[in-house]
Amino acid sequence: MQIFGVAMQLGIVLFGVAQLGISVDLLDACSAIRDLLQMMRENVRALQSAMRRKGTDSAVQNDVAAYFSFRKKMQKTVAKTLRNLKKSETVIIRSGSSHSVNADGDFGFFFKQLAGITIANFRSVLLFLSYPAARPGGWSLVSKLVAAKSGMERNGVNEVENLDLGLQGKMKSDVQKRLQIVDEIIEEFEGGFERLFRQLVQSRVTLLNILTDQ
Repeated sequence: MQIFGVAMQLGIVLFGVAQLGISVDLLDACSAIRDLLQMMRENVRALQSAMRRKGTDSAVQNDVAAYFSFRKKMQKTVAKTLRNLKKSETVIIRSGSSHSVNADGDFGFFFKQLAGITIANFRSVLLFLSYPAARPGGWSLVSKLVAAKSGMERNGVNEVENLDLGLQGKMKSDVQKRLQIVDEIIEEFEGGFERLFRQLVQSRVTLLNILTDQ
């Protein structure tokens, strides 16, 4: 019985260590996305300002080129963050099956569900910011369902893609209006991610307190 007790305690610790690792991954991903949103907003506003000052299409060619140069660089960060999130999702699935019986089972189940939803929403925001070609496969059905419910991938084309098409002259549109729409959406995202980052920090503190009591 004593050996069983030690084994169970070890299982709790191992499960907790996995959760701590996931919490760090989520904080890193949240921070990376916050930085992306900030840079995206800065580039959108710079382009807005250039169009207001210069007016004509030919006069803002360099500014548009600078925007698309940033967008291409951003794809690398998006792809890297998506890969890291996929790894975290795999860890969540494996940790749940390996150490499913523990004294903090309710918290473990809640943490697993919360982490899965958070990852899916992170993925949705990253895909919102990226080109369609950057969308990877291989994600779990749960992630795909949650991402679909987020409403960020509707009709195959989102506001950022509409803006890109407008700037490329492939879609007749009021580019200034589309810039404003994207700016407002990103500003709203930024506020949400600031709050989420604080919540993730608090969740990590709670997890550390639980492990300390084991």
